[in-house]
Amino acid sequence: MKALTRTRVWFVLFVVVVFGSGLGTGVLLSRFGPWGRHGPPGPPPSPTDSAARVARDLKLTPEQEHEVRAAFERGAVRLNAFRARTGQEFDVLLKELNADIERTLRPEQREQFRAHLPKRRRDLPPPPPPRD
Repeated sequence: MKALTRTRVWFVLFVVVVFGSGLGTGVLLSRFGPWGRHGPPGPPPSPTDSAARVARDLKLTPEQEHEVRAAFERGAVRLNAFRARTGQEFDVLLKELNADIERTLRPEQREQFRAHLPKRRRDLPPPPPPRD
């Protein structure tokens, strides 16, 4: 009877340790995992929303708010152009990297490599235009 009780204690302890480690792993992954704490970032705020927030926080006059909104709009145009340029450069570098890798692979390995490549950025829908 004593051996049976000892076995039960060890079994319960085992179950508690396994459950606790699973729970701890889940908590750590939810906070620090690849998807982050709050999910993927949303679209950037529109120039109008950004200007309104700055105007409210800094108590700008209507004239100042108009100028700040215009500055945000000019900046949004420049940032979108920058994103487009760097996105194209990134695609070129990625193609060069994949070509370098494929040169070392046998034909059947090359097929497997291509099948496992992540979806190309160009396959994704373009980001939404700024909200006004």
